Amino acid sequence: MVSVTLSNRKVYIGYVLTTPNLNPRQQFVGLLPIVSGYRDKDTLRLVPVIDYAKVISDSLTPTDFEITICIDSIDSANLFDPKAYNRFADMASSESNNPTTPRLA
Repeated sequence: MVSVTLSNRKVYIGYVLTTPNLNPRQQFVGLLPIVSGYRDKDTLRLVPVIDYAKVISDSLTPTDFEITICIDSIDSANLFDPKAYNRFADMASSESNNPTTPRLA
């Protein structure tokens, strides 16, 4: 999976379905979102909001949920491992005694 943070702090975590090619007119990337959320305005911590995995069923094709993102609106993109994210979230919760650190399924 990849995590994409947009210039408006919106975050999508999911799988890349379409990538731009060398054609300069193709400035978009397509993602199958598994989770979306935003970055907190003060801490920039990820705040997951929507879990798409709960509504994606076998009867639908990935393109039914594909979102298209303009490359110019992407601030950062990186590989995403939910197990690693949850381990870091657990460490942050125990260090700050804050049990509300969001976890991903």
